[in-house]
Amino acid sequence: MISVSSLRIYPMKSAQGTAQEEAAYNIDGFLQDRRWIVVDEERRRVSARKLPRLATISCSLSDQALTLSQTGFRVSLPLVVQEHIEQDVELTNGLTARARFMGNEVATHLSGYLGRKCALYQLCERKAAELAYAPVHLMSESSLKVLNDKLEQPVPMARFRPNIVVAGSKPFDEDNWSTVTINGHGFRNIERTARCTIPNIDIESGQTAPEPMKTLSNFRRIKASVDLGIYLQPSGEGSIKLGDPVQIS
Repeated sequence: MISVSSLRIYPMKSAQGTAQEEAAYNIDGFLQDRRWIVVDEERRRVSARKLPRLATISCSLSDQALTLSQTGFRVSLPLVVQEHIEQDVELTNGLTARARFMGNEVATHLSGYLGRKCALYQLCERKAAELAYAPVHLMSESSLKVLNDKLEQPVPMARFRPNIVVAGSKPFDEDNWSTVTINGHGFRNIERTARCTIPNIDIESGQTAPEPMKTLSNFRRIKASVDLGIYLQPSGEGSIKLGDPVQIS
């Protein structure tokens, strides 16, 4: 039987995720997933590809706050910002969205840790993130195991940043799934996940290396991309819990 073995939300784009026992979602993805982004002085989003230390920042969520922490700082931010400056930010490929400036304190902490002047913004609507990023990312334990069996040093699932991890499926079967049904709700398979170099970043140290993407590219290059996992589009709203059975069609 295929089932949900891990759930994770990534509140801040490129930073570490936070594990969930249950997670609510709507057609735009999981609530609070990728709602915060780091931008440069021109209010353009920056990612861990340019600033690898972003991948080492820990995130935790409560009902009222997002907490970011790393060596030298810990700052909590309200999920609902009462007084804020709202501005346009550039997401990717020239796409822009309205976002709320999260204040000078967190900007100072991030700038000091990342070694570059930057600031944190909260997207006004999760829909804006969907313009640049697919709503939900799924991977299977078995697919990662095939990769890890080929590596001298196995890598954790967290390097690939999936929202949903499933157990019990055959390696890479997810490539051909049409619809994934969890807890009575359907998720449509949009496409395979084309990989960038972010999985090469050690999320503990921020150091980069050729692996695992070098090895993955040897056997998972499909046309012009190196793929692992799939992107999903929710058909409605609901919630998912650890251990939920997964039906495939």
